[in-house]
Amino acid sequence: MELEPNDEVRFMCVMNARGRSKEIPEGYNGNAFVYPAVVTTAGKLIGGNSIEYALELVKKAKSEMSEEYVQSVADLMVIRGDVDFGWGKAVFGGVPEAGGGGFPGLSLFCSHLNAKGEEGIVIPLCLPFNAMQRFVKELESSGMIVSSD
Repeated sequence: MELEPNDEVRFMCVMNARGRSKEIPEGYNGNAFVYPAVVTTAGKLIGGNSIEYALELVKKAKSEMSEEYVQSVADLMVIRGDVDFGWGKAVFGGVPEAGGGGFPGLSLFCSHLNAKGEEGIVIPLCLPFNAMQRFVKELESSGMIVSSD
């Protein structure tokens, strides 16, 4: 992404809100999730800190996800989204788009069993075009197998 060391970066992860809030009605079958985020600088992530630094930030964000946090997210949705949790009003439908906030990218991971029966992890990525080109070159130069399709 060619970020400067002082540029703020965020990692957001989807977390299930079920069991973390009394506000989710019994019998509700829709999605119930929040996006806790960790914030740091690009320099702190790549400036000699190990992957453990990033993992500790994520663990901290997850541990702080309380019932109060879930309620706060629900309140914000009501304020900004004309949402009625009494089963009325707004219905949303549309094509999903990658990214959240100011970041136009997305990644996720899922387990995978290849044709040989070997278990692994697939990590699809969605990045801006120039960033994806740089990412593919980095992986190719490191000798990793890449499918950029």
